[in-house]
Amino acid sequence: MAWVPLDRFAAPVDPKFLTTWRDFEDRFEKPLAGIWLAGLLPGVDSTDSEHTPKADLQWENDDDDGLEQARAIEDAIKFTYETTSADHELNEAK
Repeated sequence: MAWVPLDRFAAPVDPKFLTTWRDFEDRFEKPLAGIWLAGLLPGVDSTDSEHTPKADLQWENDDDDGLEQARAIEDAIKFTYETTSADHELNEAK
């Protein structure tokens, strides 16, 4: 598919709307992120994020994602080891 300029997909937007939307994002991004995070991780205190830079919050989120993925890989390896060990013991018993 050929590249198509984005202006073909959207009508022009009033600059006042853009200014208002960006103001809304600036004012409510952190509170809404705190609500979302509280639903995702109920034990996290959202008041701590008030003074934490956005980049640090992203690093913490990425660290948590990495830990979850590492645990999943470890569990898969453990399951495979236990399954193959059990199969090996069954074959030796025959």
